[in-house]
Amino acid sequence: MMHKHFSSAPPHDEISRLQRLYLLALGVIVGMAIIGQTAIQLTLRNDETNSRIVNIAGRQRMVSQKLCKIAAQLAFVEYPPQRQTLQDLQASLVLWKQSHYGLQHGDAALKIPQGKNSDTVQAMFTRIEPTFHLMDSLAQSLCRGSLDTALRQESQAQARLLFAQSDMFLSRMDAIVFQYDEEFRAAIGWLQILEGAIFLVTFSALGFVSVVVFRPAVRHLRQTVLSLEKTNQDLAYSNDILTRQQAVLEDQALELETMNTQAQEMNIEMEQHRSVLQKQMFELETMYRELQEARRSQSEFLANLSHELRTPMSAIIGFTEILLTDFISEAGKPFGERVLHSANILLVMLNDLIDFAYIEAGLFEIHRELQPLEPIIASVSQLMRFDAEAKHLTLTYTISPDVPALMSFDERRFRQILFSLLSNAVKFTEIGGVELRVLFDVNSHTLRFEIQDTGIGIAPDQQERVFKPFVQHDGSSTRKYGGIGVGLALVKRIVTLKGGRMWLESTIGKGTTVVVELPRGAFAPAE
Repeated sequence: MMHKHFSSAPPHDEISRLQRLYLLALGVIVGMAIIGQTAIQLTLRNDETNSRIVNIAGRQRMVSQKLCKIAAQLAFVEYPPQRQTLQDLQASLVLWKQSHYGLQHGDAALKIPQGKNSDTVQAMFTRIEPTFHLMDSLAQSLCRGSLDTALRQESQAQARLLFAQSDMFLSRMDAIVFQYDEEFRAAIGWLQILEGAIFLVTFSALGFVSVVVFRPAVRHLRQTVLSLEKTNQDLAYSNDILTRQQAVLEDQALELETMNTQAQEMNIEMEQHRSVLQKQMFELETMYRELQEARRSQSEFLANLSHELRTPMSAIIGFTEILLTDFISEAGKPFGERVLHSANILLVMLNDLIDFAYIEAGLFEIHRELQPLEPIIASVSQLMRFDAEAKHLTLTYTISPDVPALMSFDERRFRQILFSLLSNAVKFTEIGGVELRVLFDVNSHTLRFEIQDTGIGIAPDQQERVFKPFVQHDGSSTRKYGGIGVGLALVKRIVTLKGGRMWLESTIGKGTTVVVELPRGAFAPAE
C-alpha cells in the first residue's frame, strides 16, 4: 500500500507572483538598456552632425577670405584678369553660397539635416543676411565687370567694399560658430544626465530583482528539494510493485518469442521473393545494355551516312563556286550565290548531324590550335550577313578589349557554336537585329559569348525544350521557320563537354539572349 506525503512546494499563486515581478523587472532593465543605447547613438549622431556643422561653418569663413583674396587679385594685380582666376572666383562663390544656405536651411549633399538651427542661431543668420547678399552682389559684379579694362577703378572700389563687408561677415560668422558650440555642449550635457539617470534606474531594478525575486525563489527551491526527497521514498515503494509486474512481463516475453519464430518463417518466404526480383533485375540490366549497344550502332550508322552525304555536298559547293567564278553571267550570279549559300547551310546542318552522332557514339574529339579569335568571328558573321540582309536585319558584333589576341582553341567547334547561335537568332527575328558580344573575365579566365536578338522570344515553360535534340519550342515555329532542331542541343552538348555552361533569358515578343560561358579548359590564352 502506497504512503501519501504532503508536499511543501510553493503554491501556484506565489510562483505566478514571482514570475510577474521578474518579468516586470526584466522589462524595466531591457527598456532602460534600449533607452540608454538610443541615447548613446543620439549622442554620437549629434556629435557627428555638430562636428560637420562646425567644420562647414569654418570652411565658410575660409571661403569668405578666399573670395576677398581673389577679388583683390582681380582688382589690383591682374588686369586684364586671367580666365582661370575668374573661374576660381565663380567656383569659390558657388561653394560659399552653398555652405551658407546649407547651414541656414539644411543640405542633404552636405549631410546637414533641416531644422537643426535654434531660434537664436536663425535670428543671427537673419541679421547677417544683408551683409551676405551685399557680398554676393559685389562678387558677381567683379565676375562680370572684370573683363572690361575701362571698369578697373569701379572693380577696385567694389573689392574694397567687399573687404569691408567681409570683416563684418566674419565676425558674425564667428559668433554663430560660438553659438553652435554652446548649444551643442548644452545638448550633450542633457544627454549625459539622461544616461546617468538610466544607469541609476537600471541598477535599482537589478537590486529589486535580487531582493524581491531571487531570495524568495531560493527559499522555494529549498522547499522543493525536501519535497523531492520525500517523493524518492515513495518511488522506492513503487519499485517493489514494478518487480512483481516484471514477472508478468517475462511471461509475455515467451509469447513474443513464439511470435518471432513465426515472423522468421515469413522472412524466409520474403527472401525467396527477393531472389526472384534479383533475377528479374538482372534480365532488365541485360536488356538495357543491349538497348545501349543498339543506340551506339544507330549513332555510328548515322555518322557514316552523314559523312557520305557530306562528300557530294562539298562537291556541290566547289562546283558552284567554279560556276560563279568562270561560267555564270552577272544576271545569274545572285541565283548562284543563293545556291552556294543554301549549300553551305545544308553542309553545316550535315556537320551538326555528324557531330551529334559522334557525341552519342562517344567519339567526339577536340583539337586545339593557337590562333586569333576575331577573324573567325568576322568570318561567321559575314556568312550569316546574307540571311540578315535578306530580312532587313542588323547583324553586329563587339569584342571586349580584355579578350586575348591569341588563344589556343578548336577552330571548328568555335565556328560551329557561333554559327548555330547566330543562325538561330537570325531565323527567329523579323524586325530589329542580332548582336554578338564577346567578353573575357581576366580573374576567372572565362570566355563568354552573348547573342541578343529582338525576335519572337520563348515562353518560360518552353525554354528547356529548345536544348533537347530534334525539338523546337512549338510545332508552329518549326513549320514557319524550318530547321531540324539540332543546333542548340548540339551546342549545349559541345559546351558541356568543354566544361562550360549555356543558358538563355527570353521575353515573349521582345527577344532572347543566349549566354555561353567557356572555362579555361576549353581554350588557353597565349602566354
